[in-house]
Amino acid sequence: RGITFDELQFRGVERAIDASTKADVRRFLLMSANGVRPDGTPYQRTKYRAEEVVRASALEWTIFRPSVIFGEPRGRMEFCTQLRRDIIDSLLPAPLFYDGLLPFDAGNFELSPVAVEDVAQAFVRSLDQPETVGKTLQLCGPDPRSWKQILETIAAAVGKKKLMIPA
Repeated sequence: RGITFDELQFRGVERAIDASTKADVRRFLLMSANGVRPDGTPYQRTKYRAEEVVRASALEWTIFRPSVIFGEPRGRMEFCTQLRRDIIDSLLPAPLFYDGLLPFDAGNFELSPVAVEDVAQAFVRSLDQPETVGKTLQLCGPDPRSWKQILETIAAAVGKKKLMIPA
């Protein structure tokens, strides 16, 4: 369908900035992501390029970089629902990712999942806070969890015990 990270996350932001400028909109909020960088994955690169376009615009902007977002899926895919479908419900063992040669710390890297309601509240509040203009804000939840703990929590919530192996 022609929907790529570049088309959606970069070109889409270019079009939104163009439309905002033409409509005399001054304030622009961008949902980016934690970990964006110019030399990362295609997802990270296009999010990074979109941020650069926003920063270069004449708009009063705020960029949000949320951690993984969770919440009531309401029929849509979200972090926990996707992990359940793709990892917990799979017949394959869950991957515990690690760096290096030895898997002693497999699955112990941490994430700070953030509730979708908290992300929405940050967006709304920024509109009344002029000090957020020209800022890039990290949005993380208050309870960091390891990858392994997240998988164990989701499995327990659906009444499963999941085999996990280093990957």
